[in-house]
Amino acid sequence: MFSYDRYLHFRETDAAGVVYFSEVLNLCHEAYEASLRAAGVDLKAFFSATGTTIVPIIHAEVNFFKPLYCGDRIWIDLTLTIPDPNPNSKHDSSISSEFELAYKLYTTPDRSDRPVAQAKTRHVCVTPATRQRQDCSLYLGEWMELLQTTVP
Repeated sequence: MFSYDRYLHFRETDAAGVVYFSEVLNLCHEAYEASLRAAGVDLKAFFSATGTTIVPIIHAEVNFFKPLYCGDRIWIDLTLTIPDPNPNSKHDSSISSEFELAYKLYTTPDRSDRPVAQAKTRHVCVTPATRQRQDCSLYLGEWMELLQTTVP
């Protein structure tokens, strides 16, 4: 697990003063980037299409339980799940070419209350030139190790 915290900005709110729904995915992606940086991943190279791997998001979902407002401090806990390779898949079943990140957003540092929101993003690792799936751990092994050992 990886934990990330920050304050919410006015630009992230809607006309009602509540954090706009799509901003929650932006906040989660910000936590994802922070976790990559903490593992020593070169973000410029990682998010460049000229690298050896690209990692698009193929699914995203968000659930809201309580409004968030400008000035709120939030804590985002990010956990990694690597699904078992699917033997019925069209790609090589011996590799883990996908991973899922689960996010829980809290307004208390001790996480004593229910999360105010939860999100998930599913990612797939592919080779840029061929768009063929590849083993995520070949490129993201250190980051995956960090997420499996780090606690908030």
